[in-house]
Amino acid sequence: MSDYELFCKIFNDGINAAQDQVQSRTIRERIEGAVVDLYEYRKFADDKLKNKLLTGHAIDLCLCKDNELCIIDFDIDHAGKLNEEEKEKIRQNIINNMLPQNVGLVQTARGGIHAYCNRNGYKLPSNKNEKVVTYGDNLEIDIFAQMYTHKDGKLVENRVVLPDSKVRIMDKGVQKKEILHYKELNDWSNATHLASLFDILGKWNLDLTAKDKDFNIINEDCTLDAMPKDIADACIEGLKGLSIHNDTNTLEREISLLPLFMGLNGLQHLGQQYKETAYSTVQMNNNLSVKASQHWGERKGRYSNKANAWILTKIIKLHNKDYYESTLKPLIIKTYEAKKQEKIETVVKSIEKNEIDLIDPFTLKDVSSKALNGKYQNKLELVAQDLLKIIRIVPCQNGWCYII
Repeated sequence: MSDYELFCKIFNDGINAAQDQVQSRTIRERIEGAVVDLYEYRKFADDKLKNKLLTGHAIDLCLCKDNELCIIDFDIDHAGKLNEEEKEKIRQNIINNMLPQNVGLVQTARGGIHAYCNRNGYKLPSNKNEKVVTYGDNLEIDIFAQMYTHKDGKLVENRVVLPDSKVRIMDKGVQKKEILHYKELNDWSNATHLASLFDILGKWNLDLTAKDKDFNIINEDCTLDAMPKDIADACIEGLKGLSIHNDTNTLEREISLLPLFMGLNGLQHLGQQYKETAYSTVQMNNNLSVKASQHWGERKGRYSNKANAWILTKIIKLHNKDYYESTLKPLIIKTYEAKKQEKIETVVKSIEKNEIDLIDPFTLKDVSSKALNGKYQNKLELVAQDLLKIIRIVPCQNGWCYII
């Protein structure tokens, strides 16, 4: 081992030891000294309310001793349209489909979820990253972290309400009477070795550091899209002539067995035989390092419970760029454009058709005016309903004809 290699090993060992020291601490230990009191059922600390009724606590991430703790905020049903049963279904889909087991879980006052994880050096744009993902009216996702502690020479606040807190929602400056609760969904405070934000966002096919945003594989009910067979076939075809290593720090640098096997395991929905054939094909068509070849069978068993087919697209995007741009990306775009069009057609077909009234003063100018004034609130259904008052849709030889 050269002096440089020895130095790198010692340096990496030191970094890993420091990270493990943080990871082994419970959330309760990690937020010690960063908890602020909340009074009078408020979600935000107010010095004027001190010495009044203590109703909860909040964590200020910028006061935490380590800057790795990160909170993903799933805001469910922000439009207030769903009943409790529907919200519970989405909560369970988030927990079962979008999150790993090793996260701290808290149910928010409005029925959303706070998921505590580790940032692990992920470079988020800011402390409060709002609406990084939105799914119609059902879900908005924010991410809170400690990216900086001061701005313009002043300490910044980045507070999140803790479980066992009671709040009353403010509506147009008036506090509602109903008391809502934040509560633990698992043994939140004692959770250690939290999941990595890299892994969680990777499962969603989301990279907040990328200039070009990838396609969305999460549905509005918070289930993940199963990879279609034609895209799976294209992925297997794109995994050729690549170097595969036993282990590595980041997927951006090298392909290792963990993400590769996670992707291949995600093809189980296409059948056991398809998955096993994919394993054999990838093993045969690529250049495995000595250690990767030695540990192939053992790691395949160890990682058998990790599955996300879409990570294969990321592997190809990073390590077989020409194939990704020429073959895989166009196929994915075509597939998801067709899915989007199908959704639009479903919405249009579900809308009640209006009879045209020739003396109705409603015109296209009115539609445009309402849209510009924000009265539609980006609701496709409402726009379509108004358009159908002045547009007749009839079947034609080449599809639909629109008659004004």
